[in-house]
Formats: sequence, C-alpha cells, structure tokens
Amino acid sequence: MRRMNAIILHPDDKLRFIRLQKKIAGKINRDGFTVFRNMPLWIFLPDTDGCPPRKAAEKIHEITVLPPVTDTSDSQKKIICPVSVRTDDGVSDYRLILLNFYRQTGKPVSPELPEESSDSIRFPYRISVFRIGNAVRLSENSMCITDSVWKKIRR
Repeated sequence: MRRMNAIILHPDDKLRFIRLQKKIAGKINRDGFTVFRNMPLWIFLPDTDGCPPRKAAEKIHEITVLPPVTDTSDSQKKIICPVSVRTDDGVSDYRLILLNFYRQTGKPVSPELPEESSDSIRFPYRISVFRIGNAVRLSENSMCITDSVWKKIRR
C-alpha cells in the first residue's frame, strides 16, 4: 500500500474541470485519436510523503492551475494542466491529469488541442477551497482518501 498526499478539488471546481475534459476529449476523438478521461481529478503531491494532511494544508498558500498541454514525459501520453503550489518551502510544480491517450498506430505524435478548450475556465485558474488527504493505493485500479481536511486560502 503506497501513500501520498493529494489535493481533492472542491465540487464546483471539479465540475469545471470535468466539463473541460469532455470538451477536449470530444474534439480530439473527432480528430481520430482515442482518449479517455482520467479519474479521479486529484493533484498528487509525492514530495509530501509522511506529512500529515493538516500540516500539509497549513503550509499551502496558493494553488494555480495553468492551461492544458500535451505531456509526453512518460511512456503514456497525457493531457495535463500544470499546477503550481506555493508553500512555506517555496513553489513546487505538479500536474492535474485530464486525459490519457489510448495507444494507436498510424496517428501523428500529438494532436492539436482545441483553442476554445478553456472557454469554461479562465487560466491561470486559482483554487481557493480544496481538501487534502492521504491517497492510498489499494490495488492497481483502486485508490481512497484517508485523513482529509478542508482548506480555504484567503486572498
């Protein structure tokens, strides 16, 4: 069982990003690619292992989500929103995975992201209310959150 902290979006923010997922997936799937939505929409914080969620939440001062980009840094191509988290210790970069590509042969390396894909969200998007908790991987396709706390960032 592997544990790490994760930021869980407020339901209103989650709905905005689900709409964004659908809009981008619809355009890309029409272009001949096959993508599937990533769930859950959590922002994993691997460098906070062992830090209790309450303490991790107290350290966070700002969360900024940037516009979607295609990420080819690992073996499976994804569409992500880069995330910048400002804490007491400085600024760290993470990612919110929106879509995963299904491997197909004969397709170009990377599709064009639709320009209007971010109409529903104005980027950079600041998250002010969220939950943070321990994300525990129960099996290959199963995760849960334990010991979560809510946090509201005052501006």
